[in-house]
Amino acid sequence: MGFAAYWSRGNLVPVLLGLATLILLLCAGKLNFSRSWFAVGRVVDSSLAMRQEIQYALTLMCWLALEGGRRHSAEELWTDLVFAAQRLGFSSVKMALADGDRVWEETNSCSLSTRSFTRFRRAFRDPRTEGPCL
Repeated sequence: MGFAAYWSRGNLVPVLLGLATLILLLCAGKLNFSRSWFAVGRVVDSSLAMRQEIQYALTLMCWLALEGGRRHSAEELWTDLVFAAQRLGFSSVKMALADGDRVWEETNSCSLSTRSFTRFRRAFRDPRTEGPCL
């Protein structure tokens, strides 16, 4: 190919590059490790599904922050926190309070995948001014 490019004084370089790319793609399609590279549709679908799940989690956390602004104590927020944890697929929740810890664990957690998330406690804030929804 290099000789053909030299012989044509560079006029055939675009054609030769296209031909080399075509040969490379055809050879790569025959190899097992490169087949996943060409699965663009599966990668895009997976990415969109993950994006929807993340958007749902952010919306649910926004709701939880707004609900926290309406509650008068952390004890009242406990049921909403457990609900959010169940909807997000968590198997346990632990909330540290001044008088002790509250722990919830899924009783029938037969799921093989577990999610864990640790967040340090922050003081109660006004969600209308500085919540995760803004």
